Amino acid sequence: MDTKKPEYCRNKKKDDPILADNQFFVKEEPHMSWEGYVCKAWLKRKTIDGFFFGGFDTVFSSEIQQLSENDCWRMKQTKRCGENEMVGDENQFPFTSTPNGEGVRMQKVSFTTENCMVQKISLKKDCATCPTTSPFGILKEKPRETFVYHKDSVIVWIQPKRDLEKECKIKIKRKSTGTITKIDDNTYKLVDAPGQLDYIYTAETQNICDFTLHKLKNVDGAYLQPPRIIPMAPGSPPPPDYYGRHLPPSYDSLYGLPTTRRLPDFLQEHQQVQRELMELTEKLLETQARLPYTSKTVSASSGVSTEILY
Repeated sequence: MDTKKPEYCRNKKKDDPILADNQFFVKEEPHMSWEGYVCKAWLKRKTIDGFFFGGFDTVFSSEIQQLSENDCWRMKQTKRCGENEMVGDENQFPFTSTPNGEGVRMQKVSFTTENCMVQKISLKKDCATCPTTSPFGILKEKPRETFVYHKDSVIVWIQPKRDLEKECKIKIKRKSTGTITKIDDNTYKLVDAPGQLDYIYTAETQNICDFTLHKLKNVDGAYLQPPRIIPMAPGSPPPPDYYGRHLPPSYDSLYGLPTTRRLPDFLQEHQQVQRELMELTEKLLETQARLPYTSKTVSASSGVSTEILY
C-alpha cells in the first residue's frame, strides 16, 4: 500500500522574502468638463365639471411631453415654447403658465397651456473610460451619442474635442521599503509593513507615461516601479519581515546579483550601535575581572573590622 501523501498535499517550498525599496504610482487621467442643457416640456390642464344647480368641480393636472434631441436644441436656440417666448438668463429660461377659463353649467370643459424649461448644466468625466456625471447623477448614455433621457427630461450636449487618450499624467503616491515574496512563476507580492499595504504584481513591465512599471493586479489604475533590491553587508544580521521572520543572508534570488553592496543608512547606524555596545560590555567585564574581591567582617564582641582580600 502506498502511504505517501499525494503531491497536492505536500507543503510546497516557498521562496524567502527579499528586502527592497519601492515606489507606488497612480495614473491620473485629466478631468474634463463641458456644458450641456436639460430640457423639459409639460402640459398644464384645468378641467371644470358644471352641475345642474350651478356648482363647479375644478381639477388641475399635468402631462409630460416627450422631447427629442432636436426639440431640445431648437428650444435652446429659439427660446420659444410653442408660440410663447421663454424668458430668463443664459443659465435658465423657462416659460410657465396656468390655464385660464370659466366653467359652464351642465358641461365638462378643459383648458391647457404648454410649459417649457431649458437649463444649462455642467457635465464631466474623470477619465477617458469613466461615465459622464451630471447634477442629476451618472448618465447612462450610449457610445458616441450626445443626448440621454433622464426621468421626464432630455439632456443634450456637444461632444468635446479634447483627446483624453493622448494625455498622460502619473503621480508618485508613496515611497517605502518592503519585502518581496514570489507567489508563482509570474506573480510577486510586496508587503509594505509601515503603510500596511500589499502590492501584487506580475513580472512583466509596461511603458506607462514614459515610465517602466509593473501593473498591480489588486489595485486598478496603480503601478509599481521595479523594486530595487537592498543588498546586505557581509556578516550583518538580516532584518525581520512583516511577520517577524528573519530574512536569509542572500538577496539575489529574484533579480540577480545586486549592482551595489551598500547597506541603507538606518541599518548601518543600527549595526554601529550594536558594535559599540558589545565593545563597552567586553571592557566592563575585563575591568571587573582585574579588580580584587574584598570581604569585610566585623567582630560582634570587640567591634573590630577585618578586611580579607582574595
